[in-house]
Amino acid sequence: MGLEKSKCKRCGINYIQKRKSQKYCSKRCNTISAKKAFMLRLRGEPKWTNRPSILKFCPICSKEFRVYAHEFVQTCSKKCGYELMKQRITKTASTYRRNALLVYNKKCYDCGYEEHPEIIMIHHIDGDRTNGAIDNLIPLCPNCHAIRHEQQKRKLA
Repeated sequence: MGLEKSKCKRCGINYIQKRKSQKYCSKRCNTISAKKAFMLRLRGEPKWTNRPSILKFCPICSKEFRVYAHEFVQTCSKKCGYELMKQRITKTASTYRRNALLVYNKKCYDCGYEEHPEIIMIHHIDGDRTNGAIDNLIPLCPNCHAIRHEQQKRKLA
């Protein structure tokens, strides 16, 4: 195994490489270089100037930030990322279920079943799952929910 002489990328000292992938003369130079690259990324500056980067605007705070062309980053920080995630979650099925159960009691609208409220389902009156308006939602037990869907099928047939 032939050891090669190389020059440290941080301090410029000549050293003998222990392995081919080694770029720095010591752990200290490696750590300092990694910290410097990390701080550059925090400030939004690209780590390597020859890599293509894109200027984006954060959808939460409208702050301008820079990312590498191959990265799929939507926000300027983790805080804004969590906020964006919260905004997207509020439009999911669990939200309309939660809202409907807050408005109505946790019992079946048709038969009044309330022994096990965890099995209560939310039925869309118009059949459109994307319509989460409260006046379009009613809580039903699984039996009444199935009956409602059968009735809708018969109306269509």
